Amino acid sequence: MKGDVIGVESDPMKVHAGLLVNSDRIGVGDDGRVGDATVIAVASCTYRGEARRFVAQVFPPTATEDVAKRRGEMARFMTAYFPAAKKAAGCTN
Repeated sequence: MKGDVIGVESDPMKVHAGLLVNSDRIGVGDDGRVGDATVIAVASCTYRGEARRFVAQVFPPTATEDVAKRRGEMARFMTAYFPAAKKAAGCTN
């Protein structure tokens, strides 16, 4: 699990495109995507009075043979984790 506050000029989906194999959009943040091996979500926020983005990425601890199940579990986890992680990082709105 990883979460960071980044500048608005950065596009984490482009930076991590190689990790998002067979990605599908999920309804998390401004842009959430789940791939075969990871899930990433990003949302605009205000951090210390400045426009920023919060990005979170999760790698499952072990690979499973059932890729569809793993993808579903990663998407469900990110849906639950992302709002609390964004708040804990100090991002608002």
